[in-house]
Amino acid sequence: MSPGGASYIKNVLYRLKLDYGTPIDIYRYGSQTVDTRTGEIEKPKTVINIPLAVVLDEGSKRQFVPSKNTNFDYGGYFDTDKHVCILDAEDVPYNFTPTLEDYIVHAQKRWAVSSITELISSFGWVIMMKETQGVPPAQLLGESICTELELNQGTHNHD
Repeated sequence: MSPGGASYIKNVLYRLKLDYGTPIDIYRYGSQTVDTRTGEIEKPKTVINIPLAVVLDEGSKRQFVPSKNTNFDYGGYFDTDKHVCILDAEDVPYNFTPTLEDYIVHAQKRWAVSSITELISSFGWVIMMKETQGVPPAQLLGESICTELELNQGTHNHD
């Protein structure tokens, strides 16, 4: 890569995040454990909050998929809704690499990761994601409670 290439790519990622950036959450399931007495399955998951990821709409498309190896030609139409997500490596933890088993929550919808391409010099990833319609996002929501309340009362004499 040319000497100015690294800074150029970082600048492009920065500009894309400013223009098209939106918050997303990346979820990853841990190894599941089964309680042998109750049969209850515990499947822990972790979440990585990304403040600004580049999410571009590839658009809704209607595709025709022909059937093969049949005596008659027929097939079916189905709708696809895909988005492109560009992740900056600086926005994720040091040892994190996205996988196809992860899922993304964006705009209160759950998106399955369909492909991952690493950017040049490991500056980030281009992720193709497909909406999983009818599946709840299954988000981990943080709780914040305000426990302090300060009241002030007084009068001011303006001369």
